[in-house]
Amino acid sequence: MLTSFWAGLGSSLAERWSAAALTPAFLFWAAGLTAGAWGPGGVAGWRAAQHRLTEGSDTTAVLLLVAALVVVTLSAVAVNRLTLTALRFLEGYWPRPFVPLERLFRARQCRRFLHHDRRFQQLAPRIANRTATSQERREYAAADRALRRFPGEPTPADPERLMPTRLGNVLRAAETRPLDKYGLDPAKCWSRLWLVLPQETKKTVTEARVSVDSAATVWTWGLLTLVWSPWGWWVPLAGITVSGIAYVWLLGRAETFGELIESAFDVHRWQLYDALHWPLPENPAAEHAAGTALTSYLWWGSDEPSPTFRPGGPP
Repeated sequence: MLTSFWAGLGSSLAERWSAAALTPAFLFWAAGLTAGAWGPGGVAGWRAAQHRLTEGSDTTAVLLLVAALVVVTLSAVAVNRLTLTALRFLEGYWPRPFVPLERLFRARQCRRFLHHDRRFQQLAPRIANRTATSQERREYAAADRALRRFPGEPTPADPERLMPTRLGNVLRAAETRPLDKYGLDPAKCWSRLWLVLPQETKKTVTEARVSVDSAATVWTWGLLTLVWSPWGWWVPLAGITVSGIAYVWLLGRAETFGELIESAFDVHRWQLYDALHWPLPENPAAEHAAGTALTSYLWWGSDEPSPTFRPGGPP
């Protein structure tokens, strides 16, 4: 029967099924069919379906397989549209009813930040004086890496600087470091900087973002797998395991993506200044003010007589 299916439908459909079999959507439906087959009355129903496929006509089998392919494809499209929503939820952008939980999680992240910051400050003098032991150097490096995953300590002016989740802090850190270092706000400058980035840099950043989205999609499919729980005791375990692994994978991919965003500003911010004919800061001490003024100009425009555009006139 399957030989007739491949021969009758051709290599195009075969390739589509081969590709679909490697997707989380296919694994989701396969888990549902497996759970249903082993659930109450599932064995009898599975045998009946198998009998129809083996004893029915080639046309019926082909139509059923095509329909299955359509279901897998459409469900994949639907869940892909939910990726951004899932990603924002994992970052900690939660609706109003979750405010008490958000405060609880945010306080926990604040304690984590203060713990790493305190250890970093304790060890910094010993590192500077070259009196630290090998264990203290490892602890210092670990605290330094951990602090890189935070956007900074909350302040009275910005009490919600920290996000309630690790993922949220990793991505928020990527958004705030160019602002803290150069006065350039990625939320307002990124689309402009993107236009002047080299193609190879764009490709690398895009691939990193796709990797982040893919991990979020796998997390979503793992969570959706729980709908099959009534038909199999193993389904919740499998779904939670998949989502847990996907979240760990997502954290690593998000760190890479955040580093690339920061690096794009580190290396290519002068191209943004050049493209806008904006005067370059004379030294690092003056750069933050220049970047703040440039961010404001891009976001709001200006009718002030200063600063003076560099030779070549306004863009």
